[in-house]
Amino acid sequence: MDDKLIKWLLFLKNEGSREDIMEILIKDDETIAKAHKEYEHFTNDERLRDLYESRLKWKLDYNTDIEIARQEGREEGREKGREEGREEGREEEKQYVLIRLLS
Repeated sequence: MDDKLIKWLLFLKNEGSREDIMEILIKDDETIAKAHKEYEHFTNDERLRDLYESRLKWKLDYNTDIEIARQEGREEGREKGREEGREEGREEEKQYVLIRLLS
């Protein structure tokens, strides 16, 4: 595997939890050092964190609302199908009774 890829995987896995590993990565790669600096800026900025958490909450709420709407739609479709089935059954029963009366 490419050395740069391994470094980035280590960065993603350890950022915010393993400063010892981060120090080594920062020394070895200027781009990772810049990413680390941005990460620290983001995590230390309460306003940015609040925006991120608000966005995350909105996204979770949105996904929940979509799932609830799907479930309600499925149930509504099932109920409509049952009602149509009952109506069909009533029509068939009427036809059956009519045929028996005419026979």
